[in-house]
Amino acid sequence: MVSADQGNRSENGGPEASAVAVDAAESSSKIETGFESAIEVADYTREVPPEGVSVNRSESSTTVIVSGEIDITLSADLKAALVEAFEAGKPVEIDALRASYMDVTALELLWAARQLAVRKGVVYKPGCAPAAVGPLLTQLGMGELEIFA
Repeated sequence: MVSADQGNRSENGGPEASAVAVDAAESSSKIETGFESAIEVADYTREVPPEGVSVNRSESSTTVIVSGEIDITLSADLKAALVEAFEAGKPVEIDALRASYMDVTALELLWAARQLAVRKGVVYKPGCAPAAVGPLLTQLGMGELEIFA
């Protein structure tokens, strides 16, 4: 970007340094613009909160959705959602694929829900274990409890 007659004066902040600064600014704005667009798309398509517990009711079933980090601080929310799902009198589904972490409290609640479904004869569809939770199930020796499908 530096012409032959300008010479190499980048150490003194000459024309080459300015050209590099302009190139860096242009690259930076392109990156920021692309990044902002990606954020807008992600926010627009998000269906569930980034972290928490929610209940989705349909005509055929009730789904408990867990996302983000589910630990003891959200155990009361998870328990309330499970109670609400069972009280609806429809098949209960668990969607935990968006969970990035579940502690033993959350896993115990889901195991208890499965046991309650068996006792009451309620159709219970636990869904697949989130990738982040599989190793914890193994470490805790809970893999055979069929908390997830």
